[in-house]
Amino acid sequence: MPRGYFAYRNRSDNDTYVFNRNDCIDKGIISRFYPVFKPYDTDSDFLLMRLNNGLKRKLSLASEGTGQHVLSLKKFKNIQAPFPKIKEQKIIGCLFRVINNSIALQQKKLEQLKLLKKAMLQQLFPDKTGKLRSRFNGFTDVWEQRKLGELLEYEQPTKYLVNSTQYNDKYKIPVLTAGKTFLLGYTNEKSGIKKASKDKPVIIFDDFTTSSHYVGFPFKIKSSAMKLLSPTNNKWNVNFVFNVLKNIRYKPAGHERHWISKFSKLKVYVPNYDEQEKVGEFLSDFDNLIVLHQRKLGHLQLLKKFLLQKMFI
Repeated sequence: MPRGYFAYRNRSDNDTYVFNRNDCIDKGIISRFYPVFKPYDTDSDFLLMRLNNGLKRKLSLASEGTGQHVLSLKKFKNIQAPFPKIKEQKIIGCLFRVINNSIALQQKKLEQLKLLKKAMLQQLFPDKTGKLRSRFNGFTDVWEQRKLGELLEYEQPTKYLVNSTQYNDKYKIPVLTAGKTFLLGYTNEKSGIKKASKDKPVIIFDDFTTSSHYVGFPFKIKSSAMKLLSPTNNKWNVNFVFNVLKNIRYKPAGHERHWISKFSKLKVYVPNYDEQEKVGEFLSDFDNLIVLHQRKLGHLQLLKKFLLQKMFI
């Protein structure tokens, strides 16, 4: 498959066909299930966007078979669809090329920041033997071992459960989950709100997956399958302890509640409060930088979605 040629998988279970263009190599081998074609009398960038947006019904009608549908190259070539003149194609194609390049660049920056954060955690926290690779200047005290249950106490979340899932972005109180989704929506419920704040944050810990999030604002929750964690006393900095928790390498092997049975008993190393605060603030600033880049990426993706809806759908 030469550079600049298009290909798509001609078999689909849901009548969805994704078109790709070879922008990587001059020559390559591709499966016989991927018809290959070269565009002519049309702008290549525009064609790529046009094929992947707004033509699903036409592609579906041209496909054949029951169960797994097949869209042959012959059938595909006979599909008729409106196209603007080549001059307009080039303008639209150039616009989406710029947006796609910006999204790719932002994704790369975000991944690099996440990798850098991972490297920072390895440098700033002791290994299994308690040896530190790096420290901030002025700190020399030995880190001591403590059980996580000594650092964090838990609260059952039952009284903070949301009653209705009729979420609306116009409401003020976020509804959270400890999983990857994190923010499920917003509710207008007035009672049963967890009064977290910047001065009194909490950690929501998924009791089954062991994922966790740092929360410094009032919220409600959807599921009771979590623990709300906070420091047992003022000797422990919550920013620091949260990153200790995130730095634990553990993969759940079964569907069980992990905080009481496993995590509360795990031993970790902690320094004095001043060093905890220094490390915690540094990593918190780094997390804020990651969130900023995530928002930039989200805005670019929303802009692309808006333009696609206006131009192709």
